[in-house]
Amino acid sequence: MVSKKNKNSNHIETWYEILGYEKNPLSIKPNNRNELIGYEKIIQRIIYQCKIGNVIFLEGSFGTGKSSILKLIYNQFRQETSSLYFNYAKNYNLKKGIMYRRSTIRKIFFMKPKKMVVFIDEANIANKKDFDFLYEFYIMDRIKSIVFAGTDFKTVPFNKAFKSDTKIYKMDKIRDSLAKEILDSRMPEQTMISPAMAKKIFLNSDENPRQYLENLEDILKKAILSGKKKVIRNDVETFFGRYKKRIR
Repeated sequence: MVSKKNKNSNHIETWYEILGYEKNPLSIKPNNRNELIGYEKIIQRIIYQCKIGNVIFLEGSFGTGKSSILKLIYNQFRQETSSLYFNYAKNYNLKKGIMYRRSTIRKIFFMKPKKMVVFIDEANIANKKDFDFLYEFYIMDRIKSIVFAGTDFKTVPFNKAFKSDTKIYKMDKIRDSLAKEILDSRMPEQTMISPAMAKKIFLNSDENPRQYLENLEDILKKAILSGKKKVIRNDVETFFGRYKKRIR
């Protein structure tokens, strides 16, 4: 971790504190902020499908922003209706989670949930029993809509009817021209990385948003440690390997 001691205390400043930020602005943790640059259309399409009561599967490789999209949409719906966000990588009892989300009155009378919108993350590691339970509640109209996120629709344990009822949305690669916009949404006042350098870093991050943020952070750390005010082409080439073909 790049750091330096604050003259007035024993606190060791992180690279982002040196730049004036209280928290890491390039954190790769799924966030709830409305800054998912390049995915505005797919977000609106999924919101529409949720409102009319459909099942959606959001498919994309690791690091493309599926969890961030899922959490953003979930936070919009939970203000208006009964909703559940469930991550299979962190939880194991989906049925318990759904039943817990019932209203107070429905809990008192042991009634099943009604018109719930459910968001399932890491769907590729789910089990078939859970999906059969979900589909039963969906066709009974206990659950209004379901949004799954995973890496491969073909490997998810849907039954035949469930699979045919599911609409697939794929996470396409975002344009490299948005690289600077993504950086500016996180660090609006930064002057260390130019649009040209942001684009180079993005291209050499396989156009993957998660890798891009990780590489941006590492490059900035190194530049700050070296006392630089700007990230130049040589810094980027050195970081990725001077002879890497994609450097341009």
